[in-house]
Amino acid sequence: MKKKSLERIRSNYANIIRLFQESADVETVGDMKARLYGLAYMMQKFDFYFGVSLAIQTLAQTDLLATQLQRKDLSAYEGKELAKKTIVALKALKLKFESFWNDTVDKAKEIDIEDPKLPRQARKPFRYRVPGQTEEISEDVKEHYSKIYNEAFENVINCLEERFNQEGLEYYDDLQQLL
Repeated sequence: MKKKSLERIRSNYANIIRLFQESADVETVGDMKARLYGLAYMMQKFDFYFGVSLAIQTLAQTDLLATQLQRKDLSAYEGKELAKKTIVALKALKLKFESFWNDTVDKAKEIDIEDPKLPRQARKPFRYRVPGQTEEISEDVKEHYSKIYNEAFENVINCLEERFNQEGLEYYDDLQQLL
């Protein structure tokens, strides 16, 4: 999905949830009714809203790069430079978790999304437990979502670096510069 599509979903988030609930109320087919209630339920979770907001944040940069790379007169060197600029922009955004977190939590509260919470912690299987050692959970909610945020940006950055640092592209770039 593109950034604009996700922005439209986020701007109409409460209306979409209400639509799913109202549609489920009048639906007669049990399977469809369950799906609609399930969608409404998932959209009321902070995890889902956080994911939509994070996707918008990353896609803002990658969509722009994809559009710029469509130009017919673009050389391999120029394409690599655009990718480098996008990577720099993504790295700068990665450092702005605090403002992203505050904005996302505030907007979630405005539309009555549940508060952020840690996922249920699974205990280690008995055979892997060390006798006398207690399992500790050292993570708080914000730290948990910070890890997700950073991991998402790292994945996007690594994919772009891998894509634009291929040996064949380097060779093609060198040939273009030679001509």
